[in-house]
Formats: sequence, structure tokens, C-alpha cells
Amino acid sequence: MVGGALQGKEVAEWISVLEIGLSNLEANQNIVFQVLKLSFDRLSSPLLKKCFAYCSIFPEDSQIEREDLIQLWMAEGFLLDDGENNMETLGNRCFNNLLQNSFLQEAEKDDYGNIKYCKMHDLVRELACSVSNSESFNAADCSTDVIPKVRYLAMKLLEKEQAITEEKANYLRTFFLRRRSLPDKILPWFKHLHTLKLCGTGVEVLPSAIGKLIHLRYLDASENYKMKTLPDSICKLYNLQTLRILKCFYFQRLPERLSDLSNLRHLNFYFDGRDFQMPPKIGKLSHLQTLMYFRVGDEEGSRIEELGSLKNLTGKLDIHNLELVNGIEEAKKADLVGKPKINKLGFMWTTNIDENVSEGNNDKSVLEGLQPHLTLKSITIKGFRDTNFPSWTMKMEVFHELIEIKFINCRNCVEIPLFGHLRFLKYLTLDNLTNVRSIGRSLYSCQETRVMFPALERLLLKNMPNLTEWARAEVMPVAEARTCREQVFPCLKVLKIQKCPKLNTFPSHFPCLKELEIDTMDSDFLLTKILSSSNNPTSLEKLSITKISTLTTLIPHLKGCQKYLRILIIMDCEKLRELLDDLHSFRSLESLTIIGCRSLQSISYQSGQKGLPSLRRLEIFYCSELSCLPSEMIESIKCLEHLQILKIN
Repeated sequence: MVGGALQGKEVAEWISVLEIGLSNLEANQNIVFQVLKLSFDRLSSPLLKKCFAYCSIFPEDSQIEREDLIQLWMAEGFLLDDGENNMETLGNRCFNNLLQNSFLQEAEKDDYGNIKYCKMHDLVRELACSVSNSESFNAADCSTDVIPKVRYLAMKLLEKEQAITEEKANYLRTFFLRRRSLPDKILPWFKHLHTLKLCGTGVEVLPSAIGKLIHLRYLDASENYKMKTLPDSICKLYNLQTLRILKCFYFQRLPERLSDLSNLRHLNFYFDGRDFQMPPKIGKLSHLQTLMYFRVGDEEGSRIEELGSLKNLTGKLDIHNLELVNGIEEAKKADLVGKPKINKLGFMWTTNIDENVSEGNNDKSVLEGLQPHLTLKSITIKGFRDTNFPSWTMKMEVFHELIEIKFINCRNCVEIPLFGHLRFLKYLTLDNLTNVRSIGRSLYSCQETRVMFPALERLLLKNMPNLTEWARAEVMPVAEARTCREQVFPCLKVLKIQKCPKLNTFPSHFPCLKELEIDTMDSDFLLTKILSSSNNPTSLEKLSITKISTLTTLIPHLKGCQKYLRILIIMDCEKLRELLDDLHSFRSLESLTIIGCRSLQSISYQSGQKGLPSLRRLEIFYCSELSCLPSEMIESIKCLEHLQILKIN
């Protein structure tokens, strides 16, 4: 904390802290708390102090979402737009400053390197409660009958209406309530409220009186699983900046006049559902930055052109019902290429199996018109029905910042775009591309590329029943000391091949592979080929094998995996007869699971053999031919914590 407070300061300020601050610590007081208070006192601005003090409203050990915290600061008026920066930019700056000075810690990042969550240390939270003592109160357990007159209040229960008086409700600016809905008649008491969190209250319908909270800038009604809609009176909250409705699984509609909320900046909701309809004219929300979900309609005010007016969209956007877009010109009206702050895009077509034909659809034309900005980091294309992708997807080299690509349910496509040259691509998913028969060398890019898939860490091939060939790359070595093998998939850690039963040609060199999953294969040839490479098995830590119809024994496959393999899962391999005669040689194995291997007859064990030294979990289910395991074998496994054997006879 002291280091963070002094970072970048002049020598004189260091001396000042030593002489005025640290030298005056009183022995009879909590020295740690005094040092923390000193760091707080030396924060660079009153704004930072207010933002930190506000965090006292969160209970101990809370996981604090970065964007949520910034939006709460905005609602309280701590952050104001100036000529150069908007509220969100200032909020991010404050958040990073508090994080740098250790007032916030344990930052968790998403797959794209953005900080998503953080926490406060208990002692730091104690400091926050101390400096905001007259302003904030957290009655997490409702252990007191006396709630003080404060600006910021958090409660778990509101058992009696008398738990808070009209005078105290009128004084509040922030109110967090969990586990109990707000009584209808007292809602108008909160007439000066800026922030209202009603998460997990079990409410089915918010009271219409909520429309009287005219100063409300932030409303969070997330985790109310039975809630289906919001009252129309919400549309009278003209100061509302943030509306959050997450994890409301039965939610069906937003109010028709939502576009009246002219100051709305963050609309946090997502529904992968069938019947949900967008409110009309959402393009009128010119300040909107967060819109994770948009569903195209076929009526005026619900077309894709509504997105064209939302110039400030940031972060994630999934566009559903693209089958209702009438070609390239209409798609261009969304102006995705002009939205550089959108970093995660999803393009979703909704089709029935009978409609899944390439003839007569305009999917390629529509996708051509939806070309995104070059700063895109993640793209998902789902339900695309044409046979070929448009030109911009076949030339992905222009998207230099792409980290994640998902192609899902593109059943008619026959060719996969070039991905191998993308410098930052970490995650690649190809799922249910049922017409793809070959992953050729075109996947990697041209031969002159020296390193292919240089950053790829996770690769999933799934539900590709006609895939027979995955060709090896042909690359030029960069130096004599480095072979071609080292130039392809140099960072791949996780490889999952699921339900690709005919695949028989495969690039077998993955020097950093940690996790391998093979599910539903007609032959064990693929497993043999991957594990037979001298580079692969030595680093493998997790192996999952499911439904390999010809697999009879694991002895020839796992010889090179003894050193590092920690988790071994074998499921539904009907012809597997024996496991390993040297199972004890797997010195790092911590978990062994065998399920549904009905022909398995023995797990070899010789008397006097040393047990598996690291094994903690052993599960055997539905292996009807397997006789009982020798008690001597079980007793020899010294670290065993979990043993479950179900219906092995």
C-alpha cells in the first residue's frame, strides 16, 4: 500500500511520509490500520477517496464486477463527462488507480485480457467502512434493529416495513436489497434514490410505483428467475443511465417505450431465447454503449438499421434473427465497420432443420454487409446456411487483434477460412460443420508463413461427421536448429476432438499439449497417432477418451505419459478389456475415472507392488465384467481421498 502511494512521487514526498506519517504511528493503536489510513490520506484526489469509500457497501469477500462498480460511481454523480473524457473513461482511470494502490486486489481477467472482477481485502474494507462511517451502512445479516440515517444502505432482508422509516428512505441515495422484494407501499418513500439493486429478491413483477423514482440512474433487477417483464412505468425514469436484467431466465419482453430513456448508456441483458422481442426504435438511444443482445424483427423500428444510429456501442454484441435481413445493403445500415469499440461480435441465424438449405437464402450477402471493424477480438458465426463465406471472412489476416473464432452450425459450408497467420488467435472452435470433409493446408495460410497458429492455446473440433482429413502444414523452417514441427501449433495446450468419427489424417505434433479429449471415433488410430509422437505425451496432464469403438487396451498408447499425467478419464469404450499392467508407474496420476467400459476385465495388480503415490480420486461405474478390485491394491494407494465403485458386477 505504501509502495503504491509513493509510486512516481518525488523524493520530498517519500521523506514526508517517513517523517510525518510512519514516524508518528502510535504503539497502542492498530499499526496496520494506521498505515492503510495513511495510504488513503495520500490518494491523489478527492474523487478517488469518494470512489474508494463507496466500496464499503459491498459485503466481505464480495466479487466486485469492474463495469458494475464504475456504473455505480456514475449513478452517484462521482464521475462527470468533461470535454476530453466521458464518465466511463474516468471511472476506468479511478478503478485502475485503486487497483494499482492495492485498495482493490485479486483482479480476474477475461479471455481478452480485460479486468472483469476484483475483491477488497478485509482490512481494506474495514478502512472503507471507517472513512465512510457516516454515509454508508451494510446490514448484511440484519442483526440490528436500528438502521442509521445514511446515504448508502445494503440489506439482505426487509422483514418488516418498520425496518426503515420514511425519513431514512428519503435520505438514501443507494439501496441494495437481497432475498426479499421491496414492499409496494414504501417504494415512493425513496424519492431521492439514485441507485437501486434488487438482485435475487424473488420478485415476479416489479411494482409500477418504481416509475416515481424520478432521480433513479441505476436499476439492477438481476437474478430474479421468475420475472417475465418490467412495468411500463420504467420508461418514465428519464435519468436512468444503467439497466441490468441478467440471469432472469423466464424474461420475455422489455417495455415498448424503452426508447424514451434518452440518457440510457448501459442496457445489460442477454436472452438466447426463442420468443423474446426487442422494443422498437432502440436506435433512438443515442448514448447507448452497452447492448449485448439485439434481435432483428420484421417490423418498422425493429430492423437491423436501428444499430446504425448507436455510434458508441462498446464491448459485446450478438445479433440474432439475421434471416430477416434482406441482403447486403440493408446489412450495411448497421454500420458495424464504423464501431471500433465493439470487440466481441456474434452473428446468429435462427433456422429449423428443414430450412437449413443453401438454395434461396441470402446469408452470404448479409454477412458481407456486416463486416466489422478491424479491431475486433472475438467473432462467432452461428447458423450460417450458405456454402461459402463472404470475402472478408476468407481474408482474416486484416483482423490483427482477433483472439477468438467460433463457427457453429454452419452445416452447408464446405471450406474453412485461413486462420493460421493470425498472431493473437488463442481460441478456435469449429462445431457442427457437417459438410466439411477436409481441413486442408489452406487453413494454415501460405507456405511462406514461418509460424502457424503462433498463439493458439485451445482448439475444438466437434460434430463433423464427414471430416476425414486434417492435413499437416508444410512450412519453411526459420533456422537449421528449428524443425518444421516446431512452427505449427507451438502453444496449443488444449485439443478436443468430439464426434468426428471418420477423421484419419491428422497433424500429430503438438509440443505443448496439456489436455487431450477424444470423443466418438471409429478407430483408435487417431489416439495412437497423437500419443506416439515423441514430443507430445511427455507434457500431457489430462487425457479423456470416450466411445472409441476399436480400443481394446491402453498399454501401447500411454507409455510416454507416465511422468506428468494427472487426470485420466475413460468412458463408454465397449471393447476395452484391460487397463495397464504398469499402472503404478504413473507417479503424478491424481484422478482415475472409468465409466461404461463393459468389457473391462482387469486392472492388473501384482502383490507387493507400490501403489499410485499421487492418486486421490478413483471412480469405476458400470463395468459389468470387472471383478472386485484387490483390497491390497486399494490399501497401497496412500493418498486416496475419494473411492466410488458402482455396479461393477
